[in-house]
Amino acid sequence: MNENFREFFIFLDEKLENEIYIKFEYSDDFSLVKEFVLIYLTCVEGTFKEVVKFDCSQKELIHAHYFFKKYSWKDDLELLPTIDTMFSLKDNLVKDWQKYLVKFNEK
Repeated sequence: MNENFREFFIFLDEKLENEIYIKFEYSDDFSLVKEFVLIYLTCVEGTFKEVVKFDCSQKELIHAHYFFKKYSWKDDLELLPTIDTMFSLKDNLVKDWQKYLVKFNEK
């Protein structure tokens, strides 16, 4: 396994029904993220479903994907793929996960 690769979960509620999955690979000097994915997941009838996902790769810029029941879409974000950017997006998910959950469940 690449020593610059990390992945982990952050649980958002006591029932463990809402979580953020984080996977990333960073540069040797820790200044850039080569690739990452941040996914906010919620449990629906025993299965985890994606609600919001931020990702980037060496081939593409950072994207935001929204998977709401009413509609889904993808946005290109004009952000640099840095460690700070990735953790800022993570902080956004931690802060706003309940708002995303409400929008996810709208019919």
